[in-house]
Amino acid sequence: GQSVPTWNRLTALANAFAGMLAALATAVASSSTQGADYVGWLAMFISICMFAAPLSTLGQVLAEKSSELLPPVQCAMQFLNCLLWTVVGVNKKAIPILVCNVLGLVLSAVQLGLIAVFPAGNGAHAGFAPVGDDGGVPLRQEELEAKKIYAMESHPAYAE
Repeated sequence: GQSVPTWNRLTALANAFAGMLAALATAVASSSTQGADYVGWLAMFISICMFAAPLSTLGQVLAEKSSELLPPVQCAMQFLNCLLWTVVGVNKKAIPILVCNVLGLVLSAVQLGLIAVFPAGNGAHAGFAPVGDDGGVPLRQEELEAKKIYAMESHPAYAE
């Protein structure tokens, strides 16, 4: 079967650091209005970085004319989440909420548009199928069928 990835020391340290940073941000935000503003701007920056991360794959999606690399459910959830937070930002007139969520809304809309225009399986990898349990070497579907037929014909049970 497949092995389950385990945490290494770096992953554990990164998660511990993130937890401590979250606790510190909570303490700073609850200490004063100015502290909450600082945490809001930091959260805006982090959100923009997170929403922009998939941009590195957009070039490959366009080159291959396939959205295989874009997770459609995640893109749809990001769109819905950013849409709702944009409404909150408008109602509260909160710039940090508006900036990061409008950008996230636009980026997720672009990703959903690419998924609609370039459906997965229509690009450079279309017609290829993996061989073997480990993903193997991609073969054209025709080659895979030919190998199956040859394997069946050469099997002792089919010998006359």
